Amino acid sequence: MSYMGDYIKQKREEKKITVQYICDKTAIREQYINTLEAGEFDLLPSYVHAHGFLEQYCKVVGLDFYNEVKPLFDKECQKNTFGKTPEEIAIEQVVIEEASKKSPYMMFIVVVAGLLLAALAAFFFYNYMYKHSKDTSEVLYIPPIAVPSEPDIADLLPETVPVADAAADTLSIAVDNSSGNNAGTFAPSVTPVVVTPAPDNATLMVTVADNDTRRRAVLTFTDNCWVNFKSDSGATEDFIADPGQIKVIYFSNYFSVDIGNASAISVSYQGRIFSGLGSYRQPMRNVYFVVDDNGTMELQRTPPTAAR
Repeated sequence: MSYMGDYIKQKREEKKITVQYICDKTAIREQYINTLEAGEFDLLPSYVHAHGFLEQYCKVVGLDFYNEVKPLFDKECQKNTFGKTPEEIAIEQVVIEEASKKSPYMMFIVVVAGLLLAALAAFFFYNYMYKHSKDTSEVLYIPPIAVPSEPDIADLLPETVPVADAAADTLSIAVDNSSGNNAGTFAPSVTPVVVTPAPDNATLMVTVADNDTRRRAVLTFTDNCWVNFKSDSGATEDFIADPGQIKVIYFSNYFSVDIGNASAISVSYQGRIFSGLGSYRQPMRNVYFVVDDNGTMELQRTPPTAAR
């Protein structure tokens, strides 16, 4: 018999609440409700199921789970013994008791071994480190190795929103090094591109091959976020964007972008810049950038019905 099971069943019947009503409200099977009221917790799939089902049961019946029912539940159902036979529990108890008897001896052995290791370490340190450091004839001087400095990446990477020139095969991207950050990376596509470094406050030109007829857009990111890009040409890419990162993408008629931070992205295509697509840290999925028959890019939330 289960005192807890009898208790919750009595409270349910006093309030004239049927088992079927609880099933409808919680989506818990009737057999599990009956199992709770019988206190046969081992018939449930796991301890987590027993705990969760009982909590939902109490909410429907109007019982205080944590102060009224859970203390009774804890006496009849423990997580560490759930689903185990009395023989298994007895064997585990014997193992625990034997381990507790050996623990003082094990602790003594560990302490002695630690002291011996510390003594050996002190001996070797004194004989091979301290003594040799006193003998200047054995000191070997190794001059430092000169490491060539690398150019500051901020002098090569743009940090402002790019603006596309629709009348030419170039993308003009302004360089702004006033912040001094090295954030951002420039990821060219498979098509060969030429990146011409420019001095401060000049213009970085990205020249695209003359035989490249694909459309291209520029993605600019202002914050860290995950990004998934898919184009109608079959290209797919998953990456983590950094603040200041700029990425040139290629497509035929449309592409889609999923992003973990909708406020962190702006899309530039032929002089039009799409930004402010969502709130800060708001995920954005299935947003399609589609070029219509007039060559104008528009946004839509459903895939294009046919290639344009």
